[in-house]
Amino acid sequence: MKYIQMKNILLLISLVMVSIAVKAQIPPGYYDDAIGLTGDELKTTLHD
Repeated sequence: MKYIQMKNILLLISLVMVSIAVKAQIPPGYYDDAIGLTGDELKTTLHD
């Protein structure tokens, strides 16, 4: 009985961690405006 409960708890924790990791991903194209920039231009672009 305890083995099944522990297994279910670990499964739940694993699913929560995976869902958090998936949600935390950077959206596609997020840094496209910063490609090829350096210095102050890069800083300004990333700040906006």
